[in-house]
Amino acid sequence: MSDISSSSDTSTASQINTNGSSSLAANKTTPNKNNLRLNFEPEFDTYDGMEVENRNQNSIALVRESNAGSSSNSRKIFANFIFIYIRSRSSTLVFGWEEILSIVFMHIMNASTPDIMRNKNSINNNNHDDSDTNLEDSGEEMDSSTCDSVSLTIEESQSNTSRSNTPLSNQGSRGGKSGSKSGKGKGRKKRKLWTVTNKHGKPVTKSKYSYSCHAKEDHAQPIFGCEFHQNLRDDQPTIFATVGSNRVTVYECTCNGSIRLLSCFADPDLEENFYTCAWSDDDNGKPLLAAAGARGIIRIFSTALASCVKHYLGHGHAINDLMFHPKDTNLLLSASKDHSLRLWNVKTDICVAIFGGVEGHRDEVLAADIDITGSRMVSCGMDHSLKVWKLKKPEIEKAIQHSYTFNPNSNVPFPTMKQNFPDFSTRDIHRNYVDCAKWFGDFIFSKSCEDQIVCWKAGKTFQLWDEVPYTCTETSVITRLEIKDCDIWFIRFALDFWKQTLALGNKSGKTFIYDLKVAEPSQIRASVLAHPKCTSAIRQTAFSRDGSVLISVCDDSTIWRWDINKDTDEDVDK
Repeated sequence: MSDISSSSDTSTASQINTNGSSSLAANKTTPNKNNLRLNFEPEFDTYDGMEVENRNQNSIALVRESNAGSSSNSRKIFANFIFIYIRSRSSTLVFGWEEILSIVFMHIMNASTPDIMRNKNSINNNNHDDSDTNLEDSGEEMDSSTCDSVSLTIEESQSNTSRSNTPLSNQGSRGGKSGSKSGKGKGRKKRKLWTVTNKHGKPVTKSKYSYSCHAKEDHAQPIFGCEFHQNLRDDQPTIFATVGSNRVTVYECTCNGSIRLLSCFADPDLEENFYTCAWSDDDNGKPLLAAAGARGIIRIFSTALASCVKHYLGHGHAINDLMFHPKDTNLLLSASKDHSLRLWNVKTDICVAIFGGVEGHRDEVLAADIDITGSRMVSCGMDHSLKVWKLKKPEIEKAIQHSYTFNPNSNVPFPTMKQNFPDFSTRDIHRNYVDCAKWFGDFIFSKSCEDQIVCWKAGKTFQLWDEVPYTCTETSVITRLEIKDCDIWFIRFALDFWKQTLALGNKSGKTFIYDLKVAEPSQIRASVLAHPKCTSAIRQTAFSRDGSVLISVCDDSTIWRWDINKDTDEDVDK
């Protein structure tokens, strides 16, 4: 608020002029020595260009200006102007000379009083709001999409800003308006320190990963999948593959934090669009890479031979997901848009089993996962359902064994087993497309286009899977992890090899990291990885075997590498 200067003499109480305001005439009655009676008529006053309405209210404005004396160290305070405005239709207010002098003396000598104090109802109303810059006070919600950047800002501001513990002196300074959110003003309280939380009030921790580098493929198409080779020895390089457009590309994560291109395979069909890939090894220990996509053809690539060595036909539509069996690396599981899943033996080139049919999925199967024991698998799809299929059944085990001994030159085709009934099925977890599901011990993490990941299991929490009957429809939800801007389908999350960390990207280019190594599900915390140039949807994330490297791939053909921070490297299990 600008100063309001006075042009009247202090001995004259009959006329008061303000900048931009008309002259205010005093009551014609000559005041006695005890009382001063003032009546004013204007309905509007202008304070330095700001019009203030004073209808139906009594108000008093007291203006004081303090100046520092230049001739001595002692402060000399001059009351340049006192403006008293009283508006009342029914009656006037009466002030004695003693009251007026006491008010003047108080505002001259009180250095901590705000420059301008307005009151609608009474003189002594204390309506000053010392506002702190606090997230809770401002009423804003902090969600987890912005918590990391805010925490960095907080750390930077705390380390670079020094603030006195005493209130700012009012000498030669001018504070902000009372109750403003700017945080400036005399007598301001010391800023409170607050903890960054998401919109559910859960504390958000700083991520243990940091940005290393990124690369961009030249096909200008989305990269839908990426996968690390988890079975390499410690003395072998860390390699991963990406699939996008009609290309399958293999990279190496070098020790200096960069990404090096090793090989690239281009499908002869320019209309092919690869969606998924998976790693395995041949009988000689050489890496094999399976990839599939829109054409519904599974192609097996040998990185040692730098060529496609096999391909499989069988699905009637696009293939959305691939996974090799964790125990028997010759078995490949595929999930398709034709509502079915198939189990292949890549050593003998045989389709062992088909999962689907009567009680199978009613729409696209978007993802599937086999647990670490290889005894069961979970599938999910566009029909909002999650289904569990047991692989340790006698008929399935017999079909797998038969696939190794079957004579491919026989005139009789292999009797592919058909599994029409899952061992458990539910649609109670999600209400939209379920595009990713992974085992977490006896529990399942599943994601839908609902901005959340759910951890759940069939039956009671304490029940084992073998104890859950086929007719069971009950589910136990352990926890729900909220994700912002993740309402589009075909965005996959990743679990590290040791099931201690979960990573998921969203359509805004941010990657959420959840630390699962906690005592209680409620203690799961999220951190956010973000980069100014990463703004497109992240389709999939992948961890290296030791968890030290995280890769994410995006719609704009970019690949992003994040490495674990050195101070947390010793906490990662090798």
